[in-house]
Amino acid sequence: MHKYRQNKFSREGFSNQKKIAESEFGNSKPELLLPAGSREAFAAAIEGGADAVYLGLEKFNARNRAKNFHVEDLQPLVEIAHQNQVKVYLTLNTLIKNAEIRQLLEIVQYLNSYPPDAIIVQDWGVFNLIHKLSRIPLHGSTQMGLHNSVGAQFSKRAGLERIIMARELTFPELQEIRHLSQIDLELFVHGALCYSFSGGCLFSSYAGGMSANRGLCKQPCRRLYSSESSEKYWFNLKDLQLIEMIPQLMKIGIHALKIEGRMKRADYVYSAAKAYRMVIDHPEQLAEAKIILNEGLNRERTAYFMQSPLANNIAEFPFTGLPIGYVAELSKDKISFKLSQSIHPGDTLRILPSSGEDRPSFPASMMEVDGKKVEIAKSEEIVSLPIPEGKYSVGNTVFLTDKSSFKPKLKIPYRKPIHLKPLSPQFRQVMEQMCKIRNFITKQGLYFRIDDKDWFDYLQTINCEEIFVPLSILEDANIPSCYSKNQTRIELPRFIQEKALHSIKSQLQALVNDGYRKFLISHISQMLLFSELSKLDIMANEWVYCMNDAAINFYADQDVKGFIYPLENDIPNLMHYRNKGGIVPLFFHPQLFYSRQPVHLKQKFSDADRQYQVLTRKGWTFVIPQEAVSVFQYRNKIEEYGYSRFLIDLSFMEPNKDELSEIVDSYQQGLKWKNSSTFNYKKGLW
Repeated sequence: MHKYRQNKFSREGFSNQKKIAESEFGNSKPELLLPAGSREAFAAAIEGGADAVYLGLEKFNARNRAKNFHVEDLQPLVEIAHQNQVKVYLTLNTLIKNAEIRQLLEIVQYLNSYPPDAIIVQDWGVFNLIHKLSRIPLHGSTQMGLHNSVGAQFSKRAGLERIIMARELTFPELQEIRHLSQIDLELFVHGALCYSFSGGCLFSSYAGGMSANRGLCKQPCRRLYSSESSEKYWFNLKDLQLIEMIPQLMKIGIHALKIEGRMKRADYVYSAAKAYRMVIDHPEQLAEAKIILNEGLNRERTAYFMQSPLANNIAEFPFTGLPIGYVAELSKDKISFKLSQSIHPGDTLRILPSSGEDRPSFPASMMEVDGKKVEIAKSEEIVSLPIPEGKYSVGNTVFLTDKSSFKPKLKIPYRKPIHLKPLSPQFRQVMEQMCKIRNFITKQGLYFRIDDKDWFDYLQTINCEEIFVPLSILEDANIPSCYSKNQTRIELPRFIQEKALHSIKSQLQALVNDGYRKFLISHISQMLLFSELSKLDIMANEWVYCMNDAAINFYADQDVKGFIYPLENDIPNLMHYRNKGGIVPLFFHPQLFYSRQPVHLKQKFSDADRQYQVLTRKGWTFVIPQEAVSVFQYRNKIEEYGYSRFLIDLSFMEPNKDELSEIVDSYQQGLKWKNSSTFNYKKGLW
């Protein structure tokens, strides 16, 4: 194992000259990467023709609801894969809390003895730790939100060997990023799509503490919502399918083509592997490959932003699989339904209510017809099965989600459970070093964020340290002269299109020339946009995730002068930070969905619990709750833990002087603001 290595790199100039990236794989076939959420799916990927598989352990992966694997499974899996000339990538691609760092590093310590071919990460803190403690190559997850050549350049310099691009890119954008990048690019080409921008969904976390960024998404985009005139699955995206574009993606030098689906069964994995392998090796067999994919029991398909013109990507029906009946009867231990087609032992079923709330799939087994056990339940028969886990009602729809046809040839042995060893002195030393307290220049006090220039008039009488102002406001209005440039911090957008990078850079240069020195970035790679400017005070906002001290240390190494803690956070995690010099958001309307995909929905809609709004700005769709999040009532407790910098975010609110006074009064008195929720501060973040 190598010694502790420095991770800070100089922010070299963001060149205006286009440079064609040298690529050792320009004329070779891309890697075909398949998901493995179970032993059967692992075998299916290899037997179907995968060049690599990606899989997760029980914790710290973006599909914690998949079967996943135990630590002791990894060694035989890697050995079997390598015997078949297949690579194995391990997913540690979630945000982690401070209290989880030691457990994560115990896994990494074990991996150094039995290494996979790469580890996929989302959290820059996780990257920071593994990069210093292991020689295992690191890949940047799509959850990192990497979407332009600046992100690619930053990732390369930081030490990532590959990045998985955001799924919201157009083909010209992807082509330009490939043209300007010297890092391997991986792209999702098949499988389910998230409505929200990769790594930026808060809806599941807001609705019940189950964070999508921590592998526990409850799929709120697949649910039924009510508007004034109708009920509809407004955010239910079709499944991605780019098999027709494989020759184009190969031509521009995409290194790896990735299939989504660690929640999927082996039959899906095998069919997808076989079809895409066929087109990579023999493009003339596209029609045959599409027939294989069409046999799958999935949603409608789309090429998403890779198609032109942009088609309607929203599907009317959210569920995977084929509807084959409705629940007719429920007893204490059995559920009965009439079939519209035959089912066989091992076929996978799922029973879902009209609300769209997810239920676990289950195998067809111990089937009975007319009180007698049967091997095959035929169409038009009423079949009874043991009642699966979950709550069901008469009338719920029964879906056939997978046919039991794939029979694996590979045999994967089971190993005895192992206990991970305590951290070695070297690991403990690096953990302490990477989680140490850093000095930040952020002043103690109250901060505001606005997204409407009319707020300036009302904030003049409020005592605050700084006002965060989006760069977009300056396109339409000047900041009033009563505000000093030292009190104003300019915030960059979360998504910067490739074609807009040079324009943004020019705007930043003009602002610096005009005397502005304070900026707020929305992605850590945006530090490169300031590489030719000096003597600046650059902070990171809440979308530059710092759920742990290792991430905070990484950002400090990149010359970040301050930071905002994530919106999805809770009291226990705040207790565990060593670095308490960041800004804690106390009042805000969280961006539950942040999406490039428009929806044809009036401004307000609701579920059984809350009302929401849909807003469109600069080509992006925002979904926010009607009520604000206010945790002023926890302010005293948070201050007792050592925090003294707080944010009131007025974004998505109509400027109102009286309402502003009420909000500030609630802050000063430590009282919950009217008609507000507490996000994760009451139930906790999972």
